[in-house]
Amino acid sequence: MTTDEFGELGTATGQELLENLIKEGLTPSGQDSDPSRYRKLVQVLLENCILKPIARDIPPNVQQAGYTLNILQRQTKIHPGLLYVTDNGSPFYKTLIPKLVYAAVHLSEDALYDELLSSMVCSLEAIGRDLPEEDVSWAKGSRRLGEVVRHMNAFCKGLAHGYVFITSLPNALEDKWRDSVVSFYDDMGNADDLLRLEVWRSLYHQHNSFDSRDNVDFAKICFLLTPITPRISSSGVQSQLKSETVGRWMEDIETNSDKSARIHELLNPGISLHSKKRKRSEEDGEVVNLIRECIPDFISDGDVLASLLTRNDLPNLNTLLPRLICALAKCHRHVPPTDRHLSDQCLDLWIKAGKVDSQAFRSLCLIIEHSPARVIATGIQETSRQVIYERLFKGLHAADRPVRSAAGLLTTSLMVRETACVVLGGIGRYSQGEHLCSIIKLLIRQLGASSAPLRSLAYTENFLETTLLHTLPALVLSRNGDALKHIASIVKQRLGVLLMDNISYILAQSFLHSDHTDAAFSFLVSLLQNMTNGQVRAQPNISIPSLMTACIVDLVVMLIVELGDEDKNARNSAEAALNKASILARLSSSSEIQWHPSHLSTLGIAELREETLKAWALFIFTLKFADVGPFVGRTSGALVAEWSSFNSTERNIAKSIIDDIADNAKNLSQFADEIVGLDDIPELSSAAARLTARRRKANIHEHVSKVLDRADSKNVAIATASIRELKSLLLSRQSDIETLVRGDTFDPIMARLMSSLLSTATRDGDCQELRDLTYECMGLTGALDPDRLGLQAEHGTMTIAANFNDQEESKDFALHLIRDLLVDAFRATNDTKHQTHLAYAIQELLKFCGFTTKIVHPNEKVSSKVRDRWQSLPKDQLETLTPLLESRFSISDAPIKAYPHPIYSSAPTYREWLQQWTTDLIGRVMSMSGDNQSIRDSKIIFGAFRGVLRNQDVTVAHHILPHLVLNVLLSGLAKYRYEISSEINAVLHEQVNPTGRSDKRTLSAQVIFDLMDHLSKWLRLYRVSKTERNTYTKVVEDVLSGIETELMANAALQSKAYARSLRSFEERIVSLRSEKRENSELQTYFERVHQIYSELDEPDGMEGISAFVISPSLEHQIREHESTGRWTSAQSCWEVRLQQSPDDVALHVGLLKCLRNLGHYGDWDTVKNLGAAGPAIGQTLLALHEHRDLECSLIESRRTLGAGITAKQYGRAYEQLLDLHLVREIEMIHFAKQTIETLPKSPNRTALIQSTAQKLIMSLNSRFEFTSPTFRIREAVLSIRRTAYALINTPTLKSEIGDAWILSSKIARKAGYDQSAYSAILQAKEADAPFAFIQQAKLHRAQGGVYKALADVDNALKPFLKEEASREATEAKDFARERKLAKVSLDVESPYYHLGHYYDSMTGTPEQMALFHYQTCHYYILALLHGVKYIYQTMPRMLTLWLDLGEIKDPKKYVTIAAILADVAKFLTAFPQIISRIVHPNPEVAFVLKKIMAAVIIRYPQHALWPTVGAMQSKRPERKAAFKGVLDMIVTKKIPANVIPLIKDATNFSSVLLRFTDEKVDDKKRQMSLASDFDYVKKTATKMILPLQDALTCTLPTTSDTVKSHNPFPNVPVTIACEYLKILSLAYVSDIDDRVDIMPSLQKPKKISFVGSDGKKYPFLCKPHDDLRKDARLMDLNSMINKLLKSASESRRRQLCKFSNARTKLMLDIRTYAVMPLNEECGLLEWVANTNALKRILEEGYARHGKKIYLCKERDDLEPLVGVFKENVLPRYRPTAFHEWFLTRWPEPSAWLASRMAYGRTLAVMSMIGYVLGVPFRLTQNLVDALGVTGVEGVYRKAAEITMGILRANSDSLMSVLEAFVHDPLQEWIKSGRSKSDRDVKVYADRNLRPIKAKLRGIMEEGTVVSVPSQVEALIKEATSPANLAAMYIGWASWL
Repeated sequence: MTTDEFGELGTATGQELLENLIKEGLTPSGQDSDPSRYRKLVQVLLENCILKPIARDIPPNVQQAGYTLNILQRQTKIHPGLLYVTDNGSPFYKTLIPKLVYAAVHLSEDALYDELLSSMVCSLEAIGRDLPEEDVSWAKGSRRLGEVVRHMNAFCKGLAHGYVFITSLPNALEDKWRDSVVSFYDDMGNADDLLRLEVWRSLYHQHNSFDSRDNVDFAKICFLLTPITPRISSSGVQSQLKSETVGRWMEDIETNSDKSARIHELLNPGISLHSKKRKRSEEDGEVVNLIRECIPDFISDGDVLASLLTRNDLPNLNTLLPRLICALAKCHRHVPPTDRHLSDQCLDLWIKAGKVDSQAFRSLCLIIEHSPARVIATGIQETSRQVIYERLFKGLHAADRPVRSAAGLLTTSLMVRETACVVLGGIGRYSQGEHLCSIIKLLIRQLGASSAPLRSLAYTENFLETTLLHTLPALVLSRNGDALKHIASIVKQRLGVLLMDNISYILAQSFLHSDHTDAAFSFLVSLLQNMTNGQVRAQPNISIPSLMTACIVDLVVMLIVELGDEDKNARNSAEAALNKASILARLSSSSEIQWHPSHLSTLGIAELREETLKAWALFIFTLKFADVGPFVGRTSGALVAEWSSFNSTERNIAKSIIDDIADNAKNLSQFADEIVGLDDIPELSSAAARLTARRRKANIHEHVSKVLDRADSKNVAIATASIRELKSLLLSRQSDIETLVRGDTFDPIMARLMSSLLSTATRDGDCQELRDLTYECMGLTGALDPDRLGLQAEHGTMTIAANFNDQEESKDFALHLIRDLLVDAFRATNDTKHQTHLAYAIQELLKFCGFTTKIVHPNEKVSSKVRDRWQSLPKDQLETLTPLLESRFSISDAPIKAYPHPIYSSAPTYREWLQQWTTDLIGRVMSMSGDNQSIRDSKIIFGAFRGVLRNQDVTVAHHILPHLVLNVLLSGLAKYRYEISSEINAVLHEQVNPTGRSDKRTLSAQVIFDLMDHLSKWLRLYRVSKTERNTYTKVVEDVLSGIETELMANAALQSKAYARSLRSFEERIVSLRSEKRENSELQTYFERVHQIYSELDEPDGMEGISAFVISPSLEHQIREHESTGRWTSAQSCWEVRLQQSPDDVALHVGLLKCLRNLGHYGDWDTVKNLGAAGPAIGQTLLALHEHRDLECSLIESRRTLGAGITAKQYGRAYEQLLDLHLVREIEMIHFAKQTIETLPKSPNRTALIQSTAQKLIMSLNSRFEFTSPTFRIREAVLSIRRTAYALINTPTLKSEIGDAWILSSKIARKAGYDQSAYSAILQAKEADAPFAFIQQAKLHRAQGGVYKALADVDNALKPFLKEEASREATEAKDFARERKLAKVSLDVESPYYHLGHYYDSMTGTPEQMALFHYQTCHYYILALLHGVKYIYQTMPRMLTLWLDLGEIKDPKKYVTIAAILADVAKFLTAFPQIISRIVHPNPEVAFVLKKIMAAVIIRYPQHALWPTVGAMQSKRPERKAAFKGVLDMIVTKKIPANVIPLIKDATNFSSVLLRFTDEKVDDKKRQMSLASDFDYVKKTATKMILPLQDALTCTLPTTSDTVKSHNPFPNVPVTIACEYLKILSLAYVSDIDDRVDIMPSLQKPKKISFVGSDGKKYPFLCKPHDDLRKDARLMDLNSMINKLLKSASESRRRQLCKFSNARTKLMLDIRTYAVMPLNEECGLLEWVANTNALKRILEEGYARHGKKIYLCKERDDLEPLVGVFKENVLPRYRPTAFHEWFLTRWPEPSAWLASRMAYGRTLAVMSMIGYVLGVPFRLTQNLVDALGVTGVEGVYRKAAEITMGILRANSDSLMSVLEAFVHDPLQEWIKSGRSKSDRDVKVYADRNLRPIKAKLRGIMEEGTVVSVPSQVEALIKEATSPANLAAMYIGWASWL
């Protein structure tokens, strides 16, 4: 197809055809042998995507043009022959390259310019490549490339003719033409020097006719006067122009100051217009006097040579010319070396002298000797000086013999040998091997030639620069110092820098030439030391080992490469060199040299692999253990990673290395944990037994931790081997892993495991195997419940708050970069060049931190700050950093490239964009003007990264980019800020309107999001320290606010950054609402918010925003149906949408997911047709359905799913983790099927089948329990299991389909999805599930059909029992049936609880109630005997009833609890309740209570003594006596030895605390000293634990199987530390902080801080004259509520139940703290730190808007006040401020959303509890607005309803806690009833509790019982009522 066959590509058909061609070109085509096809493809695309738009003067489509050039580059690499395929007799490149040049010229300012140049280079490289003979039609390799260059040269010559032609055109009158010509000459200033020279010569012939007043001629004059370096100097230009002409030009423009100044500037570069003329020097005077000997009237105008060249009588100087040349050169004695500073104007002087004799040729020789080599080599080439050659040729024919001889020598020097140098240089560029060596030898000879032009040409042919790597080692070996200095002067570098830049080559050659090694090393060290002798600072320690340190990687690689030489002698020399290097390593200390495993990078080169292993084995065997130890881990990792590629010989060498490490395991024991797992390699089993066998015996926590330490390595080999080891661990120790994911909170090691896997999955670079293993480990670990995992968000990088103005902070930042970024990258890379750049960066940052070699010597004087900073680095990093303290890496000061913005638009890949933008920003930093500390430090720190960014790995660029952006914003120009904004906007627009690659788009968006979070975090930190808004904050705020909110919202939504999108959409809605927009105008935004909440799986948010949606869309309805489990309704909606858009693949995928949840996967043909566009799991199930090899499908599915993990946030990756979880379960089910099918026939086959099935079922059940408890997640798991079971069609496992349906019914019913539950029951019956009727009965009961439920159970059990009765004993048992029966029979706690609960709900006469309570108590005791699932419902209620029954004298109605006395731990859950009833009127009951207390104290003395202190120190004699009875009972028992001392300790310490708390203090004092004011406290030693809430709260067993073995206090408690004092007989005293703070309240409580055994300080408040038993009871109630919330699935998934205490940073529920009453009047309270008062938050928020909190006087007239409140007061405080606090406190969107959700739910929980306890709550405008755009709807309302429902459902248990007030009344109640009996006090207490009972039963003030939603609705209305808020106490500030 030709370009003409396309027609007009602007049409839709043309565009479609073009896109198809682009897709074809981008498709790999390596197997297609016809290059002409691709030549046509490239030709068509180039013509239509680039050349035609240029011809039509329209910009090319950047994406299409970029693809075209990408195709060109790719195809020329795959099919280089397409470039020289002939077309009409001419190779394709002849037309291609000129067209590329043409395009580049027209797009020089465009983003495609660099790509066009790259395409040209790529094409030239392809043309120069040697190809098989049959693929070449006319030339090979270098010859072909030479032809191409010749063609290009011809093309360029044509350009030159065109330029010259333009200069010959007359000046036209048309303005546009004149402007274009002026622009032409301006642009020519940037052209190639040869082209400029041709134009200059053409203008020179016309210059006499130029009129400087004419703008075109003035442009020509300016061009003429501009020097052309290195062709024509400024003086050379002026010498060629007549002074009269120049004077005329100046006169004509005398009145035009701009033109005059411009001409003056060109004539006098560097001299201002009004500067004085320089005085003539004495030497110039001598030259003038000499000239006047021949030309008496000569006058110099300042420049002698220029003045001389203006004269026409210069032939008179011929006899004097040799002396004149020396005088001009200031040469008084012509003795080498001579000064070489004459300009090329001397050649013009020689020409104008006009003689051809021996004297003239002598003068020419002097000119050559006194001029720089480059000046002669270039100056003599100019056309105007070709006369020199003519005179030389004329001299060759002269009659005078001396003249012929001189001309012959000069001709040979300047022409023949010069031409030979040029030819040799050209050939050398395309030569290799011996030919190149021969050419280099010839050029080397010319370096010593006497002819300066020859020496110059040898240099100008790039010889020295390209051969330094060979020249310098040779000169060091020959110890030729003078030659080294001469080369340094030629290349214009200091010799020391030159040597250090090439030190690896010098050392390598020195080692290889063993006969000269020692002498060369001595010479090199001496030379370098002499260079540093003059330094003022301490001289560095220069030695061969220290030099080796600076280049160890390159050096070893060079030596290893030599081992692969074909020449045996070369190989022997290399081996000897390696031996020599290893000896030096062994003799040197570890601080001088460090070998690095990246030397093993050559393992990837098959030809060098064996020699690499030999070399490394030599180092391992030779080095000391201390030197080898730090690298055994990386060595083992590299060998294991490459093991599969080794042949037998290589494996033997590698095995010997590992065996040697294993043989010395004792000496390397401290590094054993770094060795990767070796168990998977049979050949290494012996070494594995010695090195890693103990790991299998370690506890699972330690084992996982050690593997993760290695897996987190930045070294890909180590990480890969470690993740493979982790996979084996997860498989082999599955049961141990399962113990870590049980209970309400998973073991913290699992959070670390998942965090490590997420980091590995999102790792940059080429490490696909590592990622594949990571995805597999994610599936093995499973989709752990996020709420129980407790994965904390990463703190991220450090933030530079002071913008480098604080040098200490800047040093901390540099240290952070070293510690957290560079060292890991340095260790990980196998790229030697990249490692060198990293080493340079580390070296420079170490210097900036003030680290020198002195830091490693303890006796050296170093400031404490510097030493502390050094010692803060990890010890393993010090081994890497120490050698770099004296390294001498350097980097060239080449200008940093700047890029046109936005860079994103032109960068083809994510990596290139990130590198280019980071490089550009570094360039901005380095170009900043000024010399203040901020600029200096930022240049030092960021400048160190210039070389690092060139590598493929973008980790470093990603890390430093936010810091660079912030620094440029705060310190740079406004232009830079605009560029940053444009870059951010370009990325965001790409998300909304995608055009490029999805991976680039997704990854780039994450970078921008991270950047914005960093800027927001800086703003928050800055605002904390600065209250006012200044220039700094305004700059950053302007950039952030400059991004359109809607753009950000949509971009984040497309990138699946849902929290960020939600925040932006809410900001937009708030903004529009402030403009008085109605909700009807915001429907689009509400739909987007609804979609986001759906993606976040937040049904509460969906429900809340739905309240504002007027007409729900079909998508909205689908989301609603799916979130509530109405899959049938969702299916109907999907089908309607498919009818509307039948070709939309996304709709097909959505329908498939819906069908999956309904129990079938749909039509397999549809799944097959969708292919990769469909769900990855679908393809795996399809492979199972088609009985294909599952392994390949599993790998492909995992890769597809894993590719979606682009961020390290667990929440964002949970969907992919769930899919990987499901893929793993498909694999497990398939593996079980294979195992069952391959079992051989034997008597035990049935048992083995059942065992296999049992293992699978148990494993799947365990995996199910640790997933998120939401219906959506768990139903997805069950759906996939059912599909997989159905596909494998294994009879033994077929019954699991029915079980899965039963479980689906159960979770759907509990979630409130009755339709789904009913559908699942029907499916279960269809699958013959035996106990489906139970779920059906439960569903009926949940719907209110109790009798229907009973009937269902009765009808179902009758045939079942009859069948069981008729079953004969000998009949074979149904395994599945027996398992289900066993499960039912084991779950016996539940029936007893429900039966007891039934009796507890009965009402009747007092006699009947006593009987009901008896039965309740009896069955609750039975329930407690069989489990702890309902312990918080049964234990407190059972104790209350039992104790109440104990007051009845009738023994028949008394229940014994002796059955549960053996399990002491269960009483911990109600221990305060037991203590409150210790003074029981029934002696038998009181005895049992004392017995329980004694048993608890004996078993758990540390935890039980603190709650008993109140009774121990009670002021009521009867309580004190009762506790003494407990102590007496303890003494009589056999108890551990530590119990009695602990009781005495508790008695003594509590007495001291009572004295301290009650001691009066001066009213004016606010701070006192413990040592001087309360020394008796300090002197008291104690072994008691600190009374922290979490330490005193027992944990429950997760399953009934672990009840007996469970430890209720698994964590080691924190005790009060003691310190030793050598004073008198005082041995130990309590370690308590000396400072005592006195609170300013009425009772003057004291704040005291105990120092814990963990070294931390724990503050407590000692409060006198206050009965803290009330606080303690409320804390017990709150703890009970937390536990009840935790046990309910609906509250648990909303985190209403996440346990929190005084040490928790983020309050998610009722935040409890420890309250320890010391007696009835004093107590101890745990201090709650990190709290913020709402008033203070609002004060600060409103202060930023210039508002103060409004206060007014209280008024009695309510009606007018309500109107004033609504119309005047509330509007003053809008917009509200509280929601801003969440934005600034948590700038990262995920953290913001989590905190706001926590706030909403916590507010709801506390509101409901406050209402129940009689504390009114209010919902002011700030409190409501902080809930988001939904206000009280959604999250708040749902949480309130759930909380109130749980409180009402457990009212009896809660009242049991509160009833302790009745039996242990507060002091205030006793005082108020002083004249009354104890019974009256109880009645008074009961009266106070009566309102709480009513509220817990749903009784409102009017006496009606309402439902939970109605109760919550009424409470919300009351809390938001303006009338109520207006009438509130003014101190509550209800307007806020």
